[in-house]
Amino acid sequence: TATLLANTAPILVAVLAAFFLHESLKLSVVLLILLSLFGVYLLVSPELHVSRLGYAAGIAASVLIAGSFFFIRKLKHEHPCTVAFYFVAVSSIGSTPFAVQAWVWPSQQQWLLLLGLAISAFFAQLWLTRSFQLGKAAVISVMSYSGPVFAWLLGFFWFGEVLTGSALLGAGLGLASGAMFVLLERRPS
Repeated sequence: TATLLANTAPILVAVLAAFFLHESLKLSVVLLILLSLFGVYLLVSPELHVSRLGYAAGIAASVLIAGSFFFIRKLKHEHPCTVAFYFVAVSSIGSTPFAVQAWVWPSQQQWLLLLGLAISAFFAQLWLTRSFQLGKAAVISVMSYSGPVFAWLLGFFWFGEVLTGSALLGAGLGLASGAMFVLLERRPS
């Protein structure tokens, strides 16, 4: 449930971009956002359960993700490395009190995994920043719907997670929606 709610961020980004960045919001974009969101629903539906904390966390994540996408777009004239640096710096400072309270010294294998996480997150932030600088916020944010698809694929290949028909359909809808966004954006207006 929290995953599904967190994936409503592109809807909020599209609305914020229309109002505050004066980016156009086409009906086709709205429909593809809804189709992508339905794909995410199908992808995570076996994990859905009712929990107030889950709902609150999902909504909070969605609002915060939308806010970060919006602010990245507003910083379109900053170098992506500058944005990534401050993102990491502020995140590190903000998470320190929580990390200190629950600190467990990582094993060697966990250090390697954390290093891989840090490297992939850094480059993800660079490319995310650059994509928001070059494209429309509503369209770029919708591409984040491919994240659950890739997570699902990694879970399948790396952890042997079970594939359901609804998960396959959801992944297909997410990928098809992303492809349609790319095609619609390439087409002259």
